Amino acid sequence: MVGTATRHPSGGGVARGRECPDRSGAGLFLPHIARIGQARAYFFPTLSITGQGGLQSAEFANWFSGNSANFSIGPSVTLPIFLGGTNVARLEAAESRYQQMLEGYQQTILLAFREVADLLVSIHSRTEQLARQREQATAATAAVGLAEVRYRKGLVNYLDVLDAQRTMLAAETQLAQTERARLTDMVGLYKALGGGWQTPGNNLSAIPAGSATH
Repeated sequence: MVGTATRHPSGGGVARGRECPDRSGAGLFLPHIARIGQARAYFFPTLSITGQGGLQSAEFANWFSGNSANFSIGPSVTLPIFLGGTNVARLEAAESRYQQMLEGYQQTILLAFREVADLLVSIHSRTEQLARQREQATAATAAVGLAEVRYRKGLVNYLDVLDAQRTMLAAETQLAQTERARLTDMVGLYKALGGGWQTPGNNLSAIPAGSATH
């Protein structure tokens, strides 16, 4: 019989969540939303306040007296009357890019949900298949023991023992292949849900200082 143990890689849920397509893609919308806001701002009038100050007098000797001070301040308003077509085109372009991004994001989400659903169905199917194959492998192992007992008693020849062993080997091979496929599906499901991990042997930062061999 072939026995396998499933060990899930450790990792923070927050880190895994950031890799999900819905969360990792959501941040891409912020620049496009900002551009739409900027494009809409061009439709509003621009208000600016300017001021100036100085000294004014007909005689040079009076320039630095308090009566020669001259100050002026006033607002100015700019209306986007002749730039309407440009502003509309700018807004439509920003909204079009946002819509394209939104459609691509929705497609990514749908594909992610479909991938998760397919993997869940596959894992369930392989789990049921494993249960049947374990029973077959157990029966094949018992058949080998029975064939060996009968051979020792002279009831069958050794070819019957070899046939029973081949049947047992085939059953165990199928069991191992199905278990491997199920584990592969589980890894795929983990990744589809935003999971990820590093192989400990490839993580150089995990090696303690001073542990290197000189």
